[in-house]
Parts: sequence; structure tokens; C-alpha cells
Amino acid sequence: MEDRDQEQAGLAGSDNATWSCKEKPPAGSCSLLDSIIDQSPNPMWISDRNGTLIRINRACTRLLNITEAEVVGTYNILEDNIVRAQGFLPLVERVFRDGETARFEIVYDSSTLKTLKLAQTSRVILDVTIFAIRDTQGTITNAVIQHIDITSRRESEEKLQRANQELESRVLERTRELTLANQALRHEVAERALAEAELRLSEQRFRTLCAAAPIGIYMSDDQGRCVYANPRLQELTGLSAGQLMGSGWSAALHPEDRESTTQKWLEISGQGGTFQHECRFQRGGTTIWVRALAQPFRAKDGGIAGYVGVVEDITEQLHVREEILKTQKLESLGVLAGGIAHDFNNILSIILGYISLARSAAQDPEQVLSRLKDGEKGVLRARDLTQQLLTFARGGDPVKRAVDLNALLREAAQFGSLGSNVRCDFELSNERLVVSADEGQLSQVVHNLVINATQAMPGGGVITISSGRSRSRDGESQARFSVSDTGTGIPESLRAKVFDPYFSTKQGSGLGLTSCYSIVKKHGGSIELESVPGQGTTFTVTLPAQLRQSAPEVSGGPASEIKGEGDVLVMDDDRLIRELAVEMLAELGYRAESVADGTQAVTAYFNRQRTGSRYAVVIMDLTVRGGMGGREAVKALLALDPQVKAVVSSGYCDDPVLANCRAYGFKAVLPKPYNRQELGRVLDEVLKG
Repeated sequence: MEDRDQEQAGLAGSDNATWSCKEKPPAGSCSLLDSIIDQSPNPMWISDRNGTLIRINRACTRLLNITEAEVVGTYNILEDNIVRAQGFLPLVERVFRDGETARFEIVYDSSTLKTLKLAQTSRVILDVTIFAIRDTQGTITNAVIQHIDITSRRESEEKLQRANQELESRVLERTRELTLANQALRHEVAERALAEAELRLSEQRFRTLCAAAPIGIYMSDDQGRCVYANPRLQELTGLSAGQLMGSGWSAALHPEDRESTTQKWLEISGQGGTFQHECRFQRGGTTIWVRALAQPFRAKDGGIAGYVGVVEDITEQLHVREEILKTQKLESLGVLAGGIAHDFNNILSIILGYISLARSAAQDPEQVLSRLKDGEKGVLRARDLTQQLLTFARGGDPVKRAVDLNALLREAAQFGSLGSNVRCDFELSNERLVVSADEGQLSQVVHNLVINATQAMPGGGVITISSGRSRSRDGESQARFSVSDTGTGIPESLRAKVFDPYFSTKQGSGLGLTSCYSIVKKHGGSIELESVPGQGTTFTVTLPAQLRQSAPEVSGGPASEIKGEGDVLVMDDDRLIRELAVEMLAELGYRAESVADGTQAVTAYFNRQRTGSRYAVVIMDLTVRGGMGGREAVKALLALDPQVKAVVSSGYCDDPVLANCRAYGFKAVLPKPYNRQELGRVLDEVLKG
């Protein structure tokens, strides 16, 4: 009672008053005010000017599950850690400092209060209003805090929000089902005269769901005419609902995509299949990429009643996909460039080393010859690497001829194992296997597979090379060969990557297996691998085979030097190559002349004809900088002399002329770089027809 009397005295207007009635109040007026506050159904409390609680009504004690003894005179709202943690302290401070009114919603869990020890706690969501009380001089003396319990309302709102989210997430899943149900109801109404209120209800549900969908939704009839388009589709196309009716979203197609998209739609819809397509929409000056999907739904008689489809904006997805691809390409190029630099530096080291050794042994011709031969091996390795790189990067077509597979396997395998601590065992077919192949490219395949097997057995071992004949699924004859090692094997997780450029678990690997894959595919064959970790790996190559009688002339390895006679004209825009070719031809027994471009070659051939003779063979470079190349020149030569024997020579293995030289008027191909033996062999073949 003493505390209550002091409180009432304070409310009556003492110097430290926190609540005051008017001067000379009517009898019992403060008691009346106190009774009103206490019996109010709205929870509230009153604090002094410093924020300390001096009065709390019964509605508030019930709401917060507290007693007056626990909080009056003890609790201070300006020290409330819950108010501070949820960011409302600045609002409360302005009430006591400036007299502003504060209103906010707060999640109030009294078990987390740090300033009070309560016997019981509660957790409520409150709508709080705090306003200041001033005395007659305008000084802030108190603050009134009102609470409204909105816990149930917020929980209901959260449940409603969750329900809405769940409903939205199921829109796409349910769209097709509801569309089919709606269509079925339409037919059933017509056939059985069902009640019209049920049909309208179903349609309203469908439209409500579609209106909330985050992707474009449309429906067409059995003739493909659009009969419904939701708001999102209107937004994606920039067309109104009326404009979409009939022709649908085809009017929004980018001009470059209109024909292909329409053609695909006609093909798919004509078959009654599912339409899936990515195309562009043009809205004014904006272009977006979309993915369209349309699924047919059928009538009771089994015919197509219409289509229901969705359209999704995938512009951002494609952008992200492109960025990922760019990153992967840059990473691959970095690895590729590093590998090429490594391999070429090794080759250059070999060439320069042997040249320097040859110079130091100038007084010993045999030593010079031996070291130059070793240096020549480095040049051949550089040529192989160049051909591998061109095959990988530009996909050059093979220049095919009949090849004795068994002879090629022996020569290429033995060359690939030179200088290693492995032995090659051959299990070759007794049958003569002939394939139509580019001898150089196929040798690269065998060479690279043997090197790969050698690297898999750093401690030495045996490489088994086998060959045989098989049949394809279509019954076509095939030749196959395999290269097996007893090395470490390849884990299953890495087998899909072994044909990627410069991918390897071994130091120093390069384009070898990538070139193998590219070359075999260009030959119409296949390459497969089988591997058991710890036991070894087998690569098997399958190629189309030829019947023996269809390939009377078979190459089985590098040709020996073949000499001849006759006049030869060489056309090349590189002076050093012209001079080198003339010297090699002279050593082979031919009389040679050279010109720099196709125009000069045609003139020289014409002048020779005027004398009553002709060149036995014309060797022409395919590409001439700033002048007529071999492809144009051979046409002019054929016009002068339909019997001209022209040979095309080029370092570009991907040019179609090299793969099918006769279709362009040439008799044979001489790929660059070439040595004297290769030059003699090609001329001999051309002259003998």
C-alpha cells in the first residue's frame, strides 16, 4: 500500500511526477483514471520520463504472463535488449527525447530478456504504440505504451502466404492436368448436357491458376489456333490477349527464326508429338531467348483435341551458359598452348643440338652425316606434331590410298618404340588386310598409341599389337587392330577424358590421343578403349576394309628412292622451296624449271607447247600470296592441254583439294614438307599412270 500511495502521489503532481491529474481535480478523479486503465481490455503500461515502468494494467500482465512485482520499478524500455536487437530503440528514444509517437511490430519473447528474471514467460507478436505525456508547461513527464496482440493474425497470414506459395509452385504441375480436365468437361457438356455452373467453375479455376503462373501459358485448339494466353505470355511477347488469339505467339518471333520455328511446329504437330524449341522473341528493340514446350491432349476418340504449352524466358540462362563455355575454352587454349610450346621446344632442342654437333665434326664426313640424320628425325617429329595440330584444329580430310595394314603396323610400331625399354610383340592376321587410308595419318595413330603405351609402362614391359578382320552391324567388312600394354591402366572416372587435348595423368602428353580420335573418325572408323587399373589398357581401332582385288597397288611403309627422267615445272611462291625442289629433282634424274605463281606457270606451259613439246609433270603450290594459286592454274592448264599431269603440293591438310585431288584436275598429292624419296615416289606414280 505504501508503494501504491507513493505512486498516486507522484501522479498527483510532485516534482518527480511521472503522471499528473489536473490541478484541483474532482474528488476521486485519479482513482477513476487508475480504474479505467486497469479495467481497459487493451494491454498498456506507463513509464516515467526515464523509461522505467511505473504502472501496468491487468490486460498487459495477462498478455505478457508477468506480475506487477516483477516489472514495476524494475523494467526500463530503453534498456530492453529485445527492442534493441530488433532495431526499434531509436524510435523509442525519440519518444522520450522529442515527444514523437512510435509504432512498430515486434516479436516479443520474454524468455530472452536480460534485465529481468521472470517466473513465467511468453512469446507474442505485438503491435506497439508509444506516445509521450506532457505537463502544463509542455515538459515530457511520462510515456504510455499500448500493446495489441497480433500473434494469431500474423500466424494466419504466414499460413496463408505459405499456402499461396505452395499453390503457385504447383501451378505448372497442375496446368496440364487442369487443361485436360477442362477440355474433357467441354466435350462431356456437349455430349451429356451437364450443368453449365460446373463448367464455368472449372474454367475459372484454370484461369486463376494460369494468371498467377510465372511463365507464359497458352492453349490451342485441334487446328493449332490459340484460344488462351495468360498475362505472362502477353508480357513476354509484347502482344495483347486479342493479338495472341488465332496465330498465337508466332507474331512475336524474331524474323530470322520465324521460318525455322514455323517449319518445326508444322512437322511436330503433324505427327502429334511434343514440340520443344528454343527461339527468339522481338519486342520493339529488345530481343529475348525463350524455350517453348507444347504437349498435345487428346479427345475421347483418340484424336488430338488441342495443345497446351508453356513459354519460358531463358535469356539469362543462355548468357550464363555462354560465359561458362568461354571460360572452358580459354582454359583449354591455355593448356593446349602450353603443351604445344613444350613439345616444340623439345623438338627444336633436338634439331639445334644435332646441327651444332654436325658443325663441330666438320672434318669427319661420316660424323656429319650421322648427326644430320639424327637432326632429320627431329624435323620429322616437328612435321608430325604440325599435322596432329592441323588435324585436331581444322579437321583436315585424309588423302587416301590403298594401304597394307599389317606392314604399316610393323613399321609405325617399331618407330614409335625406338629408344624405349619396351618390346613390341606382333599378333597380326595371316590374311592380307587392305584399308583405304591416308598413310601418314594412320601411321600417326599407331605411332601415338605405341608412345602412349610406352609412357604407361615407365619400368618397361611388352606392347602387343594385333590385327584381324570383323563385320559391322550392317555386314560390311572391317579391318581392326589393337595396341595393348601392361601398364598402370586408366581409372573409369578418367576414361571419358582421354581424347581431350593435352589431358593426361602422365607428364609430357600432348595431342596424341586427340589426333588419334580425329583421324580415325575422318576415316569412317571408331576407336575404343578397355582398361583395368593395375593390369593395363587396350586401344582398338576399327576401319572399313577393302577387298584384296580392289586394291592392286598397296603401300606398306615409306617408299624407297625412285629415279626418273623428263621435264618438270615447279610452281611455288617460296623461293627457297622452289630452289630445293629443283635440286632434289635434278638428283632424281629430272630436268626442272620453277616459277613463282600460277600465271607464270600457265605462260611457261604455253610457251613449251609452242615448241612442240610439253612438261612431263607440273608440281603446283595450292596457295599463293597475292597471286594465282594451283586450284585456278590447273583449270587454265587443262584448257591448254587436257592431258596435263599436275600434282598439287600444300601444307594445309584440311583443303578439300588434297582429299579429292582428281575432282579438281590433279593427278596426285604431294603434302608439304616432303623429302626426296616422297618426291620420287609421287612422280613415278604419276608418270606410270
